[in-house]
Amino acid sequence: MTPIQLVRRLALLSPRAKVRIMIGGDALFLPLCMLASVSFRLGSLDAALETAPLVQVMLALLTLPVLGIAGLYRTVVRYIDLRVLAASSASLAAVVLLVFSLALFFQVQVVPRSALLIFWFVAFAYVVTSRFVARALLRRGLKHGGRPRMRTAIYGAGNAGAQLAHTMQISTEYQAVCF
Repeated sequence: MTPIQLVRRLALLSPRAKVRIMIGGDALFLPLCMLASVSFRLGSLDAALETAPLVQVMLALLTLPVLGIAGLYRTVVRYIDLRVLAASSASLAAVVLLVFSLALFFQVQVVPRSALLIFWFVAFAYVVTSRFVARALLRRGLKHGGRPRMRTAIYGAGNAGAQLAHTMQISTEYQAVCF
């Protein structure tokens, strides 16, 4: 199977299946983001692996429900925009503040607290990049439908016309050519 066929197949999955893939990807990569954050803080991967790896995984997986509450799993990836930046930033900040507050309250320091701030940056980069890469791949997969799109003129250049043009960018049937 070629990469274009794979992307086309992913693009045609149901929204529920795409959400499962996004959650699975986050469940895999967010713990790696936490490991990278602790590695950056401690200066080596070996030291990070010796610093409570199970706690690191649990802290990273705590991010999943918060991202869900923020609506990052309700959004169909091909329709996302810059609101993803705000939702990702706020939800990751909430996780970091929650974990930092709990660590201070219970006076435990299993993972260096500064690694939590580094985690925010690394996880933010991962979450935003993964969503925008997925959107680009899905758009590409949908455009390679095998048949040419119908060239269409949009009558009206207001908000409704702009929204229609944006929607037509990902359409497999129509291509906006002018207003």
